Amino acid sequence: MSAWATQFQHSGDEEEQSDVYTIIPSSWRLRFAGAANISKEEHHLDSGNSAAPYLRDRSRVNHRPPSHVTVNADGTSKRIELNDMDIDACVPGYIQSDLLRAGILDKGSFHEGENELEYRWVAYSNWNYLGKFQLTAKHLRYGLFLELESVDTIADIFVNGHKLGQTDNMFRKYSLNLSGKAVEGENTIEVRLTSCLDYIAEKRKNSPYPYPLWEYPNGELDRPLIRKVGCHFGWDWGPCFVPVGIPGKITVMAFERVHVDYVNIQQEILHDLQQCRLKARFGGKCVEKFRGNLEEYKMNLRIESKEDATMVYQTTSYVNVEGTGHDIILEPEALVVPLSAIQLWWPHGHGDQPLYNLRYDVREISGKIVCTGQTTFGFRRVELVRVADGEPGSLLEAADEKNHLIKEISKKGESFYLKVNGRPIFCKGGNWIPADSLSVDPLPSLLHLQSARDANFNCIRIWGGGKYESEEFYDECDRLGLIIWHDLMFACSIYPADENFLRNVREEVKWQTNRLCHHPSVALWCGNNENEDALGIWDLCKSNRDRYVCDYHNLYDLNIEPTVRRQDPSTPFWPSSPTNGSQVWGNPQEFSRGDIHYWGVWHGNQPFTAFHKVLPRFCSEFGFQSFPSMMSLRDVVRNEEDYNLTSPAMEFRQRSPAAGNKCIIDHISREFRLPNKFSSLVYQSQILQALAIKCGCEHFRRLKPYCMGEIYWQLNDIWEGPSWSSLEYSGRWKMLHYFSKKFFAPVMVSALQVQDRTEIWLTSDLPTPLRGTLFIEVWSWNGSQPSRVVQVDINAPADCSRPVWSGITKNLTANFDERENFVHFYLEGQPGVDGRCKEISSNYHSFCTMKQVRLATPHIEVKREEGNGVTLKCNSPAPFTFLETETEGHFDDNGFLLLPNRARTICFKPHGENREEIKLEVRSLMDSY
Repeated sequence: MSAWATQFQHSGDEEEQSDVYTIIPSSWRLRFAGAANISKEEHHLDSGNSAAPYLRDRSRVNHRPPSHVTVNADGTSKRIELNDMDIDACVPGYIQSDLLRAGILDKGSFHEGENELEYRWVAYSNWNYLGKFQLTAKHLRYGLFLELESVDTIADIFVNGHKLGQTDNMFRKYSLNLSGKAVEGENTIEVRLTSCLDYIAEKRKNSPYPYPLWEYPNGELDRPLIRKVGCHFGWDWGPCFVPVGIPGKITVMAFERVHVDYVNIQQEILHDLQQCRLKARFGGKCVEKFRGNLEEYKMNLRIESKEDATMVYQTTSYVNVEGTGHDIILEPEALVVPLSAIQLWWPHGHGDQPLYNLRYDVREISGKIVCTGQTTFGFRRVELVRVADGEPGSLLEAADEKNHLIKEISKKGESFYLKVNGRPIFCKGGNWIPADSLSVDPLPSLLHLQSARDANFNCIRIWGGGKYESEEFYDECDRLGLIIWHDLMFACSIYPADENFLRNVREEVKWQTNRLCHHPSVALWCGNNENEDALGIWDLCKSNRDRYVCDYHNLYDLNIEPTVRRQDPSTPFWPSSPTNGSQVWGNPQEFSRGDIHYWGVWHGNQPFTAFHKVLPRFCSEFGFQSFPSMMSLRDVVRNEEDYNLTSPAMEFRQRSPAAGNKCIIDHISREFRLPNKFSSLVYQSQILQALAIKCGCEHFRRLKPYCMGEIYWQLNDIWEGPSWSSLEYSGRWKMLHYFSKKFFAPVMVSALQVQDRTEIWLTSDLPTPLRGTLFIEVWSWNGSQPSRVVQVDINAPADCSRPVWSGITKNLTANFDERENFVHFYLEGQPGVDGRCKEISSNYHSFCTMKQVRLATPHIEVKREEGNGVTLKCNSPAPFTFLETETEGHFDDNGFLLLPNRARTICFKPHGENREEIKLEVRSLMDSY
């Protein structure tokens, strides 16, 4: 049965208002529409333009649909010809999910085993969606449009047998005019999806030359030829399902006069921080016969606190009207809001995140409301500051005079940092990839974002091989104070630059920037991921440099950048990542300017200390792999005999084979004694990852303000497999995520070995001076008490990074032995009202690799506490003490150094209500030997 919901609000009970209806098609069905036209030879084709052609073998990919399938419906199963299939479908949703629910994909969940290969035939097929919607005679008198939020990807759209149009970009919203095509009563809608792989094969045949790209194991070819999520074709951390479906909403809009589709809010907070000039632009559709009257309409604007609806500003003005045909843009006069009436939005750790609703209504001269609505935004000013070293604003003139690391750097570059509301922000965060290949549920993403904030992130980077996220995603970033470095969706490829492609991309960028620019969390637009860098790396690019540089320049410099700047001039634009700047060229990985991606430790197999030689202004990618927990692996690798690093099942899940498992084993052999079983290997891999990223993040923070950002690769996972993520696919925290809570904390103490000296550093992001006491303890790895304690009074300035203690390492204690001794150090604040001193930050430093350390068995005792608490005790130091449970949630600390005679009480925070006793497993490094 079809249904519709009216969506109109009256400003007052007695006021007359134009109607706006939202009709939601329902009763969706899915039918098979035939196999793609790709030949077997084309399926196994080597594109010849891959920059990394490893594992091209696609012989095991099941690319032909079955002739018969078994369908589960109404509690029964029946076997039918695939051509006769007619099953329920969910919109929004993906076809693969519909087929799994119906039992047609019958080999288990998407991620299990090698189902990625078994289920590929779905992407090599054509499909038809059929839905219905009801219209009244009243609806037919109004403006009537079919709106498709996102169709993935190549589709012809029909209503009542009439073709309305077609889609070829899943990142665009399509509005198709229903006038003359819709009827009173029941209407049918059909979305005929062509296999995107068939579409790409045809494009490839007609391309004037190849477009280089990175290829990935079990992946598909030539993703640059279609505007679709890049990682749908496989990546070096995820599967290749090539999803097909309708991931966005489909609605029918019926409106009497005007329908507003987006509100673009531009703001300029004046440098005296006394007032904000706010300019709003309202884009949408109008009924053409009323278009000439719009210049006479007035718009009422009202700004209210989202929290309590307190009105802070209101005004009325005439509107300027732009656009042609049904498309309109309404622009009222700019608002000038005194900042004394509002509160500024700040990144997490720098202030609160107050949000406001902008309510609007457009009225005829008679007072009748033509359209009304609201959008949420926050007041903030964001700037990308690039100033030559030595010039005011570069920050180096304000660098801590005691920071000898910065003094040793040649100052011949330029700054690169974000300034929010006049305050320089050191960005601390992770790279975001799509949370799932096939799900359209936003909830897992929102939980991941909460985990990011819980671990002291203030920033995420939405990576360019993924997608523009849901409205709920950006709302959550606004709420949590997570500023977004937002790539546009271009990554690791050279893209076409013909006029059809450019026109398509311009429309995509216009829509997405207009849709998202009102979010205060969106702080930077970036043109692409690593595509400028590729011009100087890939052989095909170097041998045809003029061709590909011209295409690059045309796409990004002449089309994307101007489009972004026109739609969202309030938000900084950065052309690529990494780069030196727009049309600066040169080496994009230059340390002294712009941002860099550093992969020497992982892909170069360098030791962790190689990070100390990297001196960037902003490091937007660096990472190290680990395996997900055994709980996650058991969901997809069912057989115990497969829990072996070189088993086919485990090698199948590794998508970075050039380094991959070999790199993990190499580093394990450098740092630890070999693990005693597979689960210990998984545990040690997570320690390795945490130590690697800790080494990099502590170093980059010590370089503040020369370096002003660190965004590690990567925050989240798309499936259960080895990757660089700190959150597993399920949302479970890896050891790295627990570590990030400490090295991203507003105040961090860290150790640096400088030849024969050991230094303890204090890094503070606080806007106020810090006073406290630093305690430095010298321990033996098999001792029960520190052999020496040094106490240092701390009186540090605001926003600093400096060494606060230094000593000759061999003089730390009598009979010092680098394999026997380590230092544990912690910073306490001044006494509170209760007279107690609170620990602000703690850390420890080993003088050799852990495999050289003479560890004793710590004999960890576990005592349950009331609620979800547990107290741990030991009789000798227990490094990397790690608690695990199958219950969804996380601990308030984990992966820590447990010291003897110092009980630690750890609390577990379940994601939902949990009334059962949590089953725990506790281990430390000694248990893995």
